[in-house]
Amino acid sequence: LLCSFAVPVFAAKAAHFYADLCVSMRSGFLFMIVCNSIIRFTERFYNAVQRWLIMILIENEKIIIKSLENKDLEGLRKMIENPNVYRYEPTFLTERQGTPEEALSVIMSMDLQRDRQCIYGVFETAAPDVLTGLAELYDYKPSGKVISIGCRFAEEFWNRGLATQTTIALTEFLRENTGVELVTAHAMPHNTGSGKVLTKIGFEYLYTKEEDWGTGRPVTADVYTMDLV
Repeated sequence: LLCSFAVPVFAAKAAHFYADLCVSMRSGFLFMIVCNSIIRFTERFYNAVQRWLIMILIENEKIIIKSLENKDLEGLRKMIENPNVYRYEPTFLTERQGTPEEALSVIMSMDLQRDRQCIYGVFETAAPDVLTGLAELYDYKPSGKVISIGCRFAEEFWNRGLATQTTIALTEFLRENTGVELVTAHAMPHNTGSGKVLTKIGFEYLYTKEEDWGTGRPVTADVYTMDLV
């Protein structure tokens, strides 16, 4: 469930080892062979690490949920700049803080254990390079085995079933791969679409309460839960 990984230092150590070996060699021919080997090894290792860093959380026939990359910046920017996307969302969402570049940097560095939240990009399997929206795991309480989920999408991808597919995928992932036992989701009563999605896939309405959504006044929110055990 980590959103960021530390790049192993193995490549650096290997490069130093071979460099020292090369310096000690008297034969220029052997020196060239070893240097070429180092270059090829470094290129292969770099490409492998790049693939490893792009963590694919979920992939099925309809959607891919994976870590954001720098190339997703323009899709994220377009989404952030559309007020319709955030009509029923809190004002303090991570991607709405600072510039899109700053938000992307923060999202890419998130760690669920450390930050109690992670944000992933949602892509259609048929168009894996086009960012459609964001999926979020947040308010993680490992001691209580509880987590909250949410998602939002660029307006051009509304009414395509992506919210339903994303919510199903997230809950199935949590059930099969984590020790989480209870998932919660919050939605404004006026956001009837989200309420319908949640109840359709098995969430139960729990209660309505006032919450701080960063608007300067209490916001009425419906709370839904799903028991994973």
